[in-house]
Amino acid sequence: MKEGTPMLKINRPLIESKGISLITPVTITNHSEYNMNTCNVGNSVEGGKDTVIEFK
Repeated sequence: MKEGTPMLKINRPLIESKGISLITPVTITNHSEYNMNTCNVGNSVEGGKDTVIEFK
């Protein structure tokens, strides 16, 4: 896969019209090995352009 290639396509308006949340939880099990910087949490972002979570 190349950066920017869609992994899947969804009908977002249909899903949201049914009251289904599109929030996806992410669990990082080895978080103690990295410094985490959160950016844009709670904001709308554009895939391939905006950073949500950055690990160093």
